[in-house]
Amino acid sequence: MKTQDSSHRSSEDWFAKHLSGELSSEEQSAFQNWLAHPINAKEYEQTTDAWQQALFAKDYFSKVAMPKASQSQSHWRKGFIAIAATIIIGLLMTVTLTKNNEALYTEELATGIGKRAQHTLVDGSTIEMSVNTKLTVNYDKEVRNISLHQGEAYFDVSHDNDRLFNIFTNGHKISVLGTKFNVKVRDDSTEVVLIEGSVQINSSSKETHNRVMLKPGQKSTFSISSPPSPPVTTETQMALAWRSGKAVFIETPLKEVLDNLRDYDHTSIIIAPSAASLLVSGVIPIENHDIALNTLSTMLPITIKLTDKGYMVERKP
Repeated sequence: MKTQDSSHRSSEDWFAKHLSGELSSEEQSAFQNWLAHPINAKEYEQTTDAWQQALFAKDYFSKVAMPKASQSQSHWRKGFIAIAATIIIGLLMTVTLTKNNEALYTEELATGIGKRAQHTLVDGSTIEMSVNTKLTVNYDKEVRNISLHQGEAYFDVSHDNDRLFNIFTNGHKISVLGTKFNVKVRDDSTEVVLIEGSVQINSSSKETHNRVMLKPGQKSTFSISSPPSPPVTTETQMALAWRSGKAVFIETPLKEVLDNLRDYDHTSIIIAPSAASLLVSGVIPIENHDIALNTLSTMLPITIKLTDKGYMVERKP
């Protein structure tokens, strides 16, 4: 059976090996050779520091259950190694130290075409991500920051009077303490819909200092070049329809509807110019191209053909 080349092992691999107590004499020698490299030594030191910080950073880990003194040493070791595997290897996150020796939690989250996901963050907040969505999580002792790069997500934020929860996207900052809301980013346009609690949207532009406060059932839109719009009442279930695999459109050009579908399937959709401006109003299942296009064909005067280049959508003569 092949084993991993020791020269390419990561600091996390070596750390986990040490915790397990399963290093052979050959592996111990390989580890010392690996550790002799200054870069490797630095990485291993950071991993060790991160592990120690993770154990004691109560702000970020609810509890680390250690075995009672009466338990056997082998049982203790298994529990300890399980914690290490969960925190160091199993989670797609890193815990590092700031200049003030305060814990910093970062995580990159992403979904692909046609894939959705739900994540629970270390403070108990949850993020439900729609398809083709990318974001970055950055927590420290004073603030909880999310950078939403693209896509759409529903946030259920755990209340914390001491740390704001901020979302940065398209040159604006969305700030909350604890609430439920939806954020959709498409190109340079962003829509924020508030479900519960309150949300404040600030323009990050030096030229404008617009600030908008949302109440439940309201929404605001903004872009890189424009400030947040005044709050308007909206149907929240329309904004959240994607969570059940649907989308609600009201007099929306067909081209825009089909642009939304592209995030759910790799198959291309080509629309004829004559059909692009047809208006769509209704509920469309969006997780399957065949079903979505068939639904649209019952609502509009269009024909749909599957070619070697993808779906061709044309207006009926």
